[in-house]
This record gives sequence, C-alpha cells and structure tokens, in this order.
Amino acid sequence: MHLRIILADDHPFVLPGFRAMLATHAGVMIVGEAASATSLVAYLAINQSSIALNYLAAILCLSSKTHSIVVLGPSAAGRQYREGRETMNDSGQMSTPVRAIIADDHPLVLLAIENLIGSYPNMQVVGRAADATELFMELDRCPCDLVLMDLYMPGGFDGSGLDVLKQFKTRYPDLALVVLTMETEATALQKVISLGVDGLLSKRDRIDLIHVAVVTALARECYVGPAVRTLLADATRAQRLDFVRSTLSRRELEVFTQYACGFNVSEIAVRLGRSVKTISAQKCTAMRKLSLRGDAELFRFAAEHGVIA
Repeated sequence: MHLRIILADDHPFVLPGFRAMLATHAGVMIVGEAASATSLVAYLAINQSSIALNYLAAILCLSSKTHSIVVLGPSAAGRQYREGRETMNDSGQMSTPVRAIIADDHPLVLLAIENLIGSYPNMQVVGRAADATELFMELDRCPCDLVLMDLYMPGGFDGSGLDVLKQFKTRYPDLALVVLTMETEATALQKVISLGVDGLLSKRDRIDLIHVAVVTALARECYVGPAVRTLLADATRAQRLDFVRSTLSRRELEVFTQYACGFNVSEIAVRLGRSVKTISAQKCTAMRKLSLRGDAELFRFAAEHGVIA
C-alpha cells in the first residue's frame, strides 16, 4: 500500500525538487499539489473520490526552516474539509462535478486543455469556445464553475484581451477565471492581474501547473505561474535600476557600482583614474542620495535594485 502525499507550498519552484526526492522512495505516491492551505481544502474537495480523507490526509508542508510531514486524521482534516464544503453530500462524495468552460483560438491548444481537464477526478468540460463571442454565448448557455481562457482571442473590441476580461468580471463576477497567455510584457500582465482574475499562467509553463491554477482559482485565491512571476520580478528589478540611474550622476553610479562589486576606494581610484579623495566623496554623495547609512545597506540595496547581478 502506498503512502499518498499532497505537496503544499506557495513556491512552485520548491515542489519539483521535493517531487523528485520523493520519487526515489518506494511506497510513496504523490497524489496532488496545492499552493496554499485554502487551495489544499479545495483540492481535497475536487479529488475526494481518490483520496481517503476520512481515514488519512498526509500533507508535506515545506518551508525554508523545517521539512516535516503533518498527518491530519479524520477529526481535524475531516472537520476542516466539512466546514469548507457546501456541494458535498453526507457520504463525502461530490454531488456534482466542477464544470469548466475552456476558450482558445488554437484548436490543438483547446484539445490539449480539454484532455487535461478531463483527466481530473470530478471535473468536466461543459463548453468550448474559439473566440470571445463564442465564449460569452457558451457562458449564457451553460452554467459553469470555472472558465479557462486564452488572453488574446478574436472577438475582443480593442484587441488587447483586457476588454474581454472586463466584460467577464462585470457579467460573471462569481465565476472562477484562469487566464492563459504567451504575453511577455510585464505592464500588460500587471493589468490582467489588476482586473481580478483568479489565475494567470504562461503557456511556457509546465502544462500540469494548470491543475494548480484551477485548484487555487476554485479556492478564490489568485495563482500566478512561475514564468509570469519571473517576468514581473525582472520588470520590477529594471524599474528599480532605472530609479538608481536617474538619482545618481554618471560618475557617482560608476563608483557606486564598482564599490558594490567588491572594489575598495583605492582600487576604484586606480581603475577610474581619479583621486582617492574624489572617489570617497562620490561614494558618500551616492549613499546620501539613496538614504543608505552603511556598507551593509549599500550591498543589500545594490543587489535588490539590480546594480549588481
């Protein structure tokens, strides 16, 4: 008999490492993943038919400080699960499956998503659309719990996909919405998130992360995939670096950068052909402009603002 484990962590990059580690252990089976405690409850609801919650729920809780397995028996896990469900009957089985409508203007992508969702227990695709117009027709025709859609599809008014999202959130505010995209512009991605979507996933991410996004969306939390998070982090880093460049003069930035890279004042003076007194003054001026009170703050600031890699 296998020990069935759900991996729960809010850092998607952590999960593959532990997934690989546990794969080497005989008698251990990973049955699911969740990005938060709330998502975990939602996952258990969706997968109740394949996970014996009434007997045992083994949850691998990961953090930077501790690696431990927390076992929730029927009294704790069952109570938390029962308090969070409204669509379950007394026997613990879902009365109706989670109904999903999927939308993408690429037939192969649509087929792949449909096959993927069809493989999940207690989920079914009840509608398909190849453009924004068809999507709203399907939404009016088929009651559903979740929509999984491409950001850019024919049928939008402004061509950005944002107008479709605005219409969706206005007309169907209670439906969970997960957006898939190939967009790499951070500003556009930030606008999508600001519109209140429940999930945003790049098509460059692993396809199995759609499951994580779906579970999180059904728990009414926002899941942002690793590729999108990287793009947003890089954009934030670039904006911070632009702030430094606009605050310091060219010579101050030269000195600040080289000092942050580990060169001392004398070495920088030789490298730049200036006096030690001048280099010291420019370093002090840069620190004053950036409100830095010591070398420790300088090094941390340089790393956080992209001055050094």
